[in-house]
Amino acid sequence: MKREKDDAAAKLATACKCSDHGYLMETSTLSTKRKSLPTPIKTLAPLNKVMVSSNEETNNLIVEAINKLTNKIDDFSVQLCDNMIMVANISKLAEMNAADIKECKAKLSGLEKDVPALIKENVELKERLLELEHYEFENPGLERKTKMKIPAKKSLRF
Repeated sequence: MKREKDDAAAKLATACKCSDHGYLMETSTLSTKRKSLPTPIKTLAPLNKVMVSSNEETNNLIVEAINKLTNKIDDFSVQLCDNMIMVANISKLAEMNAADIKECKAKLSGLEKDVPALIKENVELKERLLELEHYEFENPGLERKTKMKIPAKKSLRF
């Protein structure tokens, strides 16, 4: 591609030497090398009062938003502290309940061991009562004092 451009430029240069037209010469020299002209630097316009006031309004809005966020964060931290205290209290209550449950289970296991003995004792007392009732029915002439005598066992609980 570059070679073709060089060939075209050489042809133009030879054509310019041969012809008497000056305008061909000028165009051929201009088209071979282009120099870019420097662009002018724009100067910044001074800030208007309108821009300053809008910047102040924007800054005030930003400050206000930051203050709102700060207040929300403070409220959140207070709520977080309150929740942490509540969680600590609940965990203490849970530990106390667990200890109470453990104590109740220990009492229950002791009572479960006593229940079969109480059932056995209850059955024996019912049998004894039936025997005494039969004895009273068969012997109607006994005094009341002897009828009411029932020997008590030591394991009887009330």
